[in-house]
Amino acid sequence: MSKMKLLACAVGLTLAAASTASYAAVANSVTVGARGGYAFNQTSGDFTDGSNGFGAGLYVEYNLTSYLGFGLGYNFFDNMDVRYKNTDPVYDFSSSGPEASLRLAYPFDAKGSDIFLRGGAYWGSSDFEEGNNKFTDFEVSPFVGVGVQYAFNEMFSVRAGYDHYFDVFDDEADGFGRGGNTDLGLAYIGFNVTFGGNTPAPAPVAEPQKNVHITSVNFASESLFGFDSAKISDSGLADLSENVDKIKQINAQNLSFEVNGYTDRIGKPEYNQKLSENRAKAVADALVNYGIPQDSITSNGYGSSNSITGDKCDGLTGNALITCLAPDRRVEVKVMGDVVSAQ
Repeated sequence: MSKMKLLACAVGLTLAAASTASYAAVANSVTVGARGGYAFNQTSGDFTDGSNGFGAGLYVEYNLTSYLGFGLGYNFFDNMDVRYKNTDPVYDFSSSGPEASLRLAYPFDAKGSDIFLRGGAYWGSSDFEEGNNKFTDFEVSPFVGVGVQYAFNEMFSVRAGYDHYFDVFDDEADGFGRGGNTDLGLAYIGFNVTFGGNTPAPAPVAEPQKNVHITSVNFASESLFGFDSAKISDSGLADLSENVDKIKQINAQNLSFEVNGYTDRIGKPEYNQKLSENRAKAVADALVNYGIPQDSITSNGYGSSNSITGDKCDGLTGNALITCLAPDRRVEVKVMGDVVSAQ
């Protein structure tokens, strides 16, 4: 495959990879890195490849998105030999200079791991040197590369790859008089530090709505207690237990329970007040037995106050009055708390 076909193929693969990238993990971030590795020269014409050497470089990249970035760098290649027509002399070959690149990648995670293709231009000063003879050629050389990057976290990562630089030295170098061109290749490992970036916004934290009235449960005295009694019946205890289970299923914090006892207006106020207090305390004690913290419960007796029936039963006597006033004979359990709900 010719060099131009290779370059076109690499650019095409790069664009294809970029078109499949779907999210920006390191958008608007800057990566600074250093790399080093194995360098070799590939000659054509009258030259014969000699020994290979090393290459190193520094680079800085601006990551516009997770799949598109622009970079600047500086490279240094040395310790390579090239022969002319398999005969002496042996030329020491080296090259150095800045580069500009476009990096296209396919991200694997939100930290910055990806596979990437890159390409650009290398402004290289390349030397063939033998004894006192030194020939220098300045070229703007295209290059393409491929690699993979693994991010330990959003800041630190390591990458490995291969770059190929085309025609960094050619046979038109002033005074050289040898026919042939030289490419450079670099297989490298790099270490990176990334700054900035669009860190995903944390998910909204569920904030409690403070002091919300969750529920009120009204129990008729007849369903909890016997006549003129503050002892809770078995059916009343079962009813309380069922309601406590429902309350425990509510997604709430800092629950508090207010237990209020009431009587009807029949009887002496002093007696009704004491009876309402005893019944409220009996319900509070039952709540504690069902797992409600005692310090979250208050109990109060209000006698015949806060009547529900009002003047509805006026004019009635005997059993008719007792039946009509039944709604006033009650125990109310009011539950308050901080209900957790997303804002």
